[in-house]
Amino acid sequence: MSPKHELLPESGPGICLVGTGAIARDHMATFEELGLSRRLWVVSRRDEAARDFAESWGFENATTEFSDALKDPAVEVVLIASPSSTHVEQATRSLVAGKDVIVEIPVGLSFASVELLAGQARETGRRVFACHTMRSFSGLRIVRKRILAGDFTVTQVNGVFAIPRRRNQGWNGERSWVDNLLWHHACHQVDATLWLLGTSEVGDVTELVGRRHPDVGMYMDLTVAFSCGGDIPVTQALTYNCDSLLWDLRLTGLQEVLTFRNGRLVDDAGSDVVEPVSIRDLLVQNTEIFDALANGSASLFDLSCVLPSYNALQRIDDYLAWSDD
Repeated sequence: MSPKHELLPESGPGICLVGTGAIARDHMATFEELGLSRRLWVVSRRDEAARDFAESWGFENATTEFSDALKDPAVEVVLIASPSSTHVEQATRSLVAGKDVIVEIPVGLSFASVELLAGQARETGRRVFACHTMRSFSGLRIVRKRILAGDFTVTQVNGVFAIPRRRNQGWNGERSWVDNLLWHHACHQVDATLWLLGTSEVGDVTELVGRRHPDVGMYMDLTVAFSCGGDIPVTQALTYNCDSLLWDLRLTGLQEVLTFRNGRLVDDAGSDVVEPVSIRDLLVQNTEIFDALANGSASLFDLSCVLPSYNALQRIDDYLAWSDD
């Protein structure tokens, strides 16, 4: 185990975790490295899942009742890793209870709900951090630095996100809830694009959707296109119709072409620009979030920093009135 991060207080804040899926385990791996040992509550929809997770990761309490954890004054931070449709409601309840919040992507399934949550954070004086993990990948940080410094002039962005969902499965197997290709996985791609280019300006929005899943009804294929920063065309093609992951973001520039692919940043020759990282490694993200909590400092994961991305997603959603389809 790595030593505790020097900026974190001894043992860290009192933590409640909501959700016991694969991403929750990825968070716990970073907690081990950071020495965050005040693990107070695990909340899950199933009692057995809550108890098993608590035993595996050293939580003091397990429950299916979120209110039990929120009533505990020792809980300071709520980490929400539950199904997407519950994120806003659980984050709002946490803020009202006086807790800071870390919420997995997507924060919400509409811009209005995410904007209301940001307002609630301001009113309560608490913080909400959004796990837009692409902002933590070292390769993409290098690209952003070069773009903002004027060393890399991007002329086009093209992305592909293919993630297996043919059987409505997640990392752990078949899910009991339905994912959302636009608000979850396109959210990664749209936010990374805006963040890399240092802009919130989105225009010329277009969206095309494919077939629905025959059993659960979710759209399985999606392409979104928009202009960014005035004159940069962006396309993002996403699908659940695949058997293996492809997470790809290609930035064409005047100087060269750089591609982020499954944790690697490569040049046109296919050579690594920087050491590859695991796309499931949340250590950089979580270190920065907990440092910001400990020091009261600003963070690029603050909810206010990602609001433009949810605004862009809403514009895309509105284009074909997907939510009302």
